[in-house]
Amino acid sequence: MRAPSAPAAVAAEVRDAARSHGALLILSDFDGTLAPIAPSPADARLAPPVRKVLSRLAGAPATGLAVISGRDLADLRARSELPNAILAGCHGLVIEGPGLEFVHLQAAECRQMLAGLATELVERLGGLRGVEVEPKEYGVAVHYRRAYPSDLAEVFFQVEEARENYAPHLTTRPGKKVLELVPNVPWNKGECALWIRDRWARQHSLDPTVVYIRDDETDESALRAPRGKPNTVR
Repeated sequence: MRAPSAPAAVAAEVRDAARSHGALLILSDFDGTLAPIAPSPADARLAPPVRKVLSRLAGAPATGLAVISGRDLADLRARSELPNAILAGCHGLVIEGPGLEFVHLQAAECRQMLAGLATELVERLGGLRGVEVEPKEYGVAVHYRRAYPSDLAEVFFQVEEARENYAPHLTTRPGKKVLELVPNVPWNKGECALWIRDRWARQHSLDPTVVYIRDDETDESALRAPRGKPNTVR
């Protein structure tokens, strides 16, 4: 890992790389990257100036923009309001964009199981203040950012005990003050990033320089992808 670079230096490096390739594909997380981390997931917002810049990028020639998030796809779509962008929800298990569509079929088989798990976790954690259970189409998130520190051990215990009832079909993925319970399938943000890059390049007959902007541990899989290492901004 190299020493931190000034934003202007990073921008110049990306610009030069994009010129040499003739195309640019930007991949970014949402929470903590494009939008500030909020006390509750429902409070996260994309600032209008940021949305304006992203909209211009998504519509620029030889330029692609993809947002890869742990959020539900419908939630990500509503919060981003970027019609020309590629959106990947639930850590890339479902993807949509201009001319692109993907659903991980093995993960889709777990939807009923996840709905049952969400109900169980609400019952298990309902008495703990500041703990929020967020049901998703392809996952369940347990947010503990506002929980009492003395309750954290109980949160982790209840989440793991509930997950064991659905083993080996579901796994736990930790994030920033959140535990994500997701389908135990061979797919992550790294695989999602490769899928988007390959399809976008084929669709536009271009070989883009790729920039990945991220802030969370769940984004690290994109950096370990087996081919096409991106330029990264953390």
